Amino acid sequence: MTDLRSAMADASLQRILIAKDLATAGIVSVTMDDTLNTALKLMAEINVRELPVVSGKDSLNIAAMISRKDITRAYHIEIERKKSVAGLSDQYFPLSRKPNPKFRGSIPPGRA
Repeated sequence: MTDLRSAMADASLQRILIAKDLATAGIVSVTMDDTLNTALKLMAEINVRELPVVSGKDSLNIAAMISRKDITRAYHIEIERKKSVAGLSDQYFPLSRKPNPKFRGSIPPGRA
């Protein structure tokens, strides 16, 4: 890593590569109006962790970036908000696989 830092600081090497040499054409993006579910499905489909967010379907201007982590956090916050509004506990929206002591049924094979 030290060699890379030294090379990057060397003025004679700074023009070897420029951004367009590494830029990817035909970037897949989502718009401000797309749902988080749409973004997450697209990320899974093309196997990326982040997507650019543009302001319109034909826009070349990136307004923001969105990541899987951002989406996961947003879903978690919304689930917690809905639970608190409805007065529900983790019993109804479990975030872990803890057994429910009130459950008296059986769990189908392969579902445990």
